[in-house]
Amino acid sequence: MSKVLMIFVLLVVSSCKKEESTYNPYKSTSTKATVSNDVLFSYDNKEYKEENLPKAIRFAKYRAEHAQYTEFSNSIRELYVRVSYMQERQMTDYYGRKGVVPSLSELFKADIDDDDVKKYYKDNPQLFKNINPKKDKDWLERVRYTRTIEYITNRYLTKLNEIVDKKKLVINILPPNIKEIGVDFDKFPRIGAKDSKFELIAVTNYFCPECRKVNKDISKLFSEFGKDLSYVHVGHTYNLGDVSMDSILAGKCITKSDPKKFWKYQRFMFENENAKGIKVFDKKKMKKLLSLAVKKLEINKKDFYECMDTKERKYEVSESILFFRDLNIKEIPAYFLNGRHISYREMGSLVFAFREMKSRLERLDEIKK
Repeated sequence: MSKVLMIFVLLVVSSCKKEESTYNPYKSTSTKATVSNDVLFSYDNKEYKEENLPKAIRFAKYRAEHAQYTEFSNSIRELYVRVSYMQERQMTDYYGRKGVVPSLSELFKADIDDDDVKKYYKDNPQLFKNINPKKDKDWLERVRYTRTIEYITNRYLTKLNEIVDKKKLVINILPPNIKEIGVDFDKFPRIGAKDSKFELIAVTNYFCPECRKVNKDISKLFSEFGKDLSYVHVGHTYNLGDVSMDSILAGKCITKSDPKKFWKYQRFMFENENAKGIKVFDKKKMKKLLSLAVKKLEINKKDFYECMDTKERKYEVSESILFFRDLNIKEIPAYFLNGRHISYREMGSLVFAFREMKSRLERLDEIKK
């Protein structure tokens, strides 16, 4: 009996050894590492790591990481807004499909009836100047679409603010840091200490309505955070040579003349009603506006316009514009807290989005400790 058992054990051991020594053409036998972990790629025997990436690759990497972050974080917010409303409406099982969360349109479809749509049409005539109920048989559905979008958006933002404020939804991922791609933000106008706890960078424009509207929130942030906050102004436009570029150029020249006067110029441009109606390439009106600003700020007119006309200054401004265009910043204003993009549009408010990102940065710093 013992001999039989010994033969069986030998057979098992032998088969195991054979299995281990079986040749695998897909498995490398080399134990030598050919590339270190921090090398992203190499070209012509030159290795590239995070710290020495070419400018174009740094930009591409930032764009890709930002797009991924945006889609991921927005998906998280949108899902848990829907989950929260589903729970609130006691929809524990959506049409017998467990684990399926209804879309926002499905959640609120029953809230908007024909009477509500007709009232919305009556209360908002400015939105429906091209709709005539007597001539357009589909007018009710066209109005319903606009009403539904507004209704859902308002409820989405209300619920998002609620679940974030109550810390029911806590997001622990960060967008890529714009300060790590090589731009020198020290060359742009700044209010507050350079080493402040919170640095808000604004990529903005004096003429876009949204920029003028959201700029008012900056005062609220300074009231709340005081000396802990610094603000960096980056003028931007999508058209080289337009009035916005002239306004950025003017800001550079005013800063050169007297850095303290830039912020008076900035306030003048954001608050002056004449700036609202200036068209993109209306140079005549823009010149009148700048002349008014120069006079109000007591800037030497001759020196100012000579500065505006220098190739060096124009190149500096156009280089900045192209830099942010290459980053694929599709909408302005765009805001960054300590280098991290703030999704103020998705959050419905710059102040709320600032607080949420501030909490996230502080929470992740604590986790690292």
